[in-house]
Amino acid sequence: MKKFLKALSLLLFFVVSAQAFVVSAQAAKEPLKDYMFRGMPNYELWKQERNFEQLKVKSPKPEGGGFVETTYEGNRVHTWYNNYKGSKENRPSNLQIVRNYQAAVTQLGGKTLYEDGRNLHASFSRNDKQYYMVVESANDGEWYRVWILQPAELQRDVVILSAQAAKEPSKDYMFRGMPNYELWRQERNFEQLKIKSPKPEGKGFVETTYEGNRVHTWYNKYKGSKETRPSNLQIVRNYQAVVTQLGGKTLYEDGRNLHASFSHNKKQYYMVVESANDGEWYRVWILEPAELQRDVVILDADTIVHKLEKEGHIALYINFDTDKSTIKPESNELIDEVVTALKSRSSMRVKLEGHTDNVGTAAHNKKLSDDRANAVMNAIVAKGIDKSRISAEGFGLDKPIANNSTEEGKAKNRRVELVKQ
Repeated sequence: MKKFLKALSLLLFFVVSAQAFVVSAQAAKEPLKDYMFRGMPNYELWKQERNFEQLKVKSPKPEGGGFVETTYEGNRVHTWYNNYKGSKENRPSNLQIVRNYQAAVTQLGGKTLYEDGRNLHASFSRNDKQYYMVVESANDGEWYRVWILQPAELQRDVVILSAQAAKEPSKDYMFRGMPNYELWRQERNFEQLKIKSPKPEGKGFVETTYEGNRVHTWYNKYKGSKETRPSNLQIVRNYQAVVTQLGGKTLYEDGRNLHASFSHNKKQYYMVVESANDGEWYRVWILEPAELQRDVVILDADTIVHKLEKEGHIALYINFDTDKSTIKPESNELIDEVVTALKSRSSMRVKLEGHTDNVGTAAHNKKLSDDRANAVMNAIVAKGIDKSRISAEGFGLDKPIANNSTEEGKAKNRRVELVKQ
């Protein structure tokens, strides 16, 4: 009986091995098509990604006794198969799927590195190129996935910009961004940036906060196909490459985040890159450590009353959380002075007008300025001023009082004005 079962299993191996076979070079290049090997019959090719990524491959330890996992980087194609169209009774088992791909690897003169009945790790050569493959089958063959990676160097898409181009507002800053992404929003202001770097004694990382002139750029809405959209790793490696080109240093990297330092035009910079949702969007922070250039004069209640009665308005430089209407604690003192001023003139009615710089869309800035004006109004009311005496409205970027082409001008334009009615 044992001999019969063994013979039957061998027969099944050779029968199923005919189902997954090597496809032509041209067919392997077509997006959302079987790549390198024809998939199992009656499965739907549900999804495919082609990008620069990593692949972890198990192989036997040189000294024997167990396996070691090696991470390779290169051009990777990741294909999902599911929705088997035949009956559940005839659906291939996990082992049947694994044996099919194992047979195709053998046909190419390749090597099985690891196999456990539902997973296969293998290497092979084709057209004088080296490849690694991982097959994962699950739920008794309900679905399976195939990763095939060709080890390769990154084809760089991010480049260093000229000094002039890097200064233009709402443009790529310092480095040209990844192709086919929309530069959705950018902020240039004095801010903090938290940087991870290795602990001096090794083992782990320490986080250091730097302050200075920071440019924060968002990229999203990739215009190419989802199947060829850059991976998180691909985005990170691009920025890592330009840091290296500048003689800089990678301080922390985990495949989707990069913390780095570099010098450019004799100035020191720190950079953080964050990529998310398989490259759907990413953000870049670049900070030049610097002392704050003070633009704000401390206002007291007497000055506020004097300005309102003489000029009819006064600019309040209240600090908010970045891109939010949350008032920072350090601005509470200024709000207290406004409340004192209004209490001293109990018949005076005022309007709070919110304003922004020209970074971002007009619609976004209109809403942001409106939210901030209302936040200040609510804070004043909460401290005892009758709401009937105050109104609030945001004007976005429509009423600048300084040139938005400089950081100093932008800082002056980001304000809430108190206007006598």
